[in-house]
Amino acid sequence: METKIYSPKKKELLALLTLCSCQIYHQLHYSITVNNSEILRDFSKKPLVLLPKHQAITDLLLEGYLVLRNTGKCPYAPMKDSLPQILEYIGGIPIKRLKDIKSTTNREERKKLIQEAQEQKEFLEQAYTFHLSRNEPLIVHPEGERNYRRVGKINPSSLILLLNAQEKLSEQINFVPLDIFYEDIKRFRSKIVLKFGKPIQTSDLNVLVEHIIQEVRLLER
Repeated sequence: METKIYSPKKKELLALLTLCSCQIYHQLHYSITVNNSEILRDFSKKPLVLLPKHQAITDLLLEGYLVLRNTGKCPYAPMKDSLPQILEYIGGIPIKRLKDIKSTTNREERKKLIQEAQEQKEFLEQAYTFHLSRNEPLIVHPEGERNYRRVGKINPSSLILLLNAQEKLSEQINFVPLDIFYEDIKRFRSKIVLKFGKPIQTSDLNVLVEHIIQEVRLLER
């Protein structure tokens, strides 16, 4: 089976209206403090990947607005293909969550899952390369899953794909960690604090992982 060709579906006006509308909701519902977001302005015309701690399902909309406000561009981000398809029209890159290969004992099923996993990696790497070569910002959560107010482990596979994509670019990616703290996501006017970390350029996976851990609370190897 051939890897499918990536083709973005984002509608810029729809993405813009969605991010701005959701920001109005966030501003009314929470008390939000943002630190150091101005550093994103230096990368409006460069390859940019935001690497936030993933706390809640609404993170992407909050993060996306901050990218838009500081770079003038609506970002793209990988999303589970089980989520509403309309998210593709505001910048979602659909990915299929595969069953755990290690837990599969059937030989043919295992072979099929390994092939699907390889195709998924190639599809994502293709999408990352497509957008970064056009200086279109990406948001990638290093954990790969939500961990609300809990320590999450970094999933290196997503970072490896970004570093692989970087090899195809004419310049290095600017990786920017983002720490997010929710006081109580269910309580009206509770605090949300977002702190943008120091940008880094690197082609070394271990260096990137260590930098993220230093800049973002509740993340570990």
